Amino acid sequence: MGEAEGTPDAVGHRALALSESELGTLIERFEVDPATERSVSRLRLVAAVLAGLGAIAMLLSALPFAILLIAVLALLVSAGWIAKSRSIEKRARMPQEHFLALHARGLLVREGASLTWVPWERVTHIDVDDERLDIVLERSEDDPLRLEPRYPGVEIYALMHRLRNAWRAPHDDGEQ
Repeated sequence: MGEAEGTPDAVGHRALALSESELGTLIERFEVDPATERSVSRLRLVAAVLAGLGAIAMLLSALPFAILLIAVLALLVSAGWIAKSRSIEKRARMPQEHFLALHARGLLVREGASLTWVPWERVTHIDVDDERLDIVLERSEDDPLRLEPRYPGVEIYALMHRLRNAWRAPHDDGEQ
């Protein structure tokens, strides 16, 4: 079985229809925490509003042109933060649609309509990227898959170790 990524198209529907025999036994499932997601969303929204107000104040003052360009850029960044805040709030409303599931035969990641299935045999390395603070799954035939550590009750290094343990465990699940 290959990898299914993206929106619910023909490939995405196929991934949604994966059977337990194709996935293997469910080892562990992690869902986002709605309260934490709402807190992150509010924090990002407050930062966006403050940055936006600062940018507007700069635009309304008599500053050199180069500084005004920076203010416009700050206003655009603020708008991006507001959009990101809204997407995080959506994630908080439907935590069951944002999960990471470790199965005997691979990893299933769902982010709303996007579903990614990665069989363990295609994973070549799992490690934490300390600069970006996420977990990187290097894959043999695709770009690395980056996982944000946003699941309650498990910190980034513990999650990495759980991923590694599932990856290194025998993959046949008694059926091959």
